[in-house]
Amino acid sequence: MSMRLTVIALAAGALLLTACDKGGSNAEGKEKTSTTSTSSEPIDCGKVDVHSATHTLIVDQTATGVVRCTEAADILDAYLALPADKQSAGSLGNVDVTNGWSCTTDDGETASIGCVKGDAFAFHTEPVG
Repeated sequence: MSMRLTVIALAAGALLLTACDKGGSNAEGKEKTSTTSTSSEPIDCGKVDVHSATHTLIVDQTATGVVRCTEAADILDAYLALPADKQSAGSLGNVDVTNGWSCTTDDGETASIGCVKGDAFAFHTEPVG
């Protein structure tokens, strides 16, 4: 197979795998049943603990794709594991977390967290109740 065909085949395979994983799994370990990639609706990834409060983890669909629920949960865990002073800086703007991801905390009553990777992927939390 020529180099060009190999590259095209690899790119097509990656695209197919990405499309198959659009639904991801939620933070509680349940598989998502919806894999609709044409919808602009956010995807509910389940409940997570944020500073002793229960939040819903939601991945946002962007023009370039959607992050998997498991990756969003991992990034959120990494942000919450940062030292308190780094997390406090998140109320003033985005704090670098890992692999190009940055997060910020709403310093209002909701204490919601929003995370982005450039303008390609995004997710956020919302308090339950």
